Amino acid sequence: MPKRILASATNSVSLDAEAAIDRVLQMMAIRGKSCEESAVVRFITEELLCAGVPRQSIVVDQVHKRSPAGGDTGNLILTLPGTVR
Repeated sequence: MPKRILASATNSVSLDAEAAIDRVLQMMAIRGKSCEESAVVRFITEELLCAGVPRQSIVVDQVHKRSPAGGDTGNLILTLPGTVR
């Protein structure tokens, strides 16, 4: 597998496939089952912060408190600025 792959023919963003696989393996190693995902949310939040995403762009909602399934965390929502053409 190539270390860097092109995300799309019309997009100049490249991905580091090796780093992506490593990150997925790290997340898969986090213990937890459905409704016990707060450790994964913490991991992803830390990764986003380390990548330079502003803390105010990262929100975890409280939907789990209204869900019959419950859970220990809500949905992780990342808001990034976009462009309008």
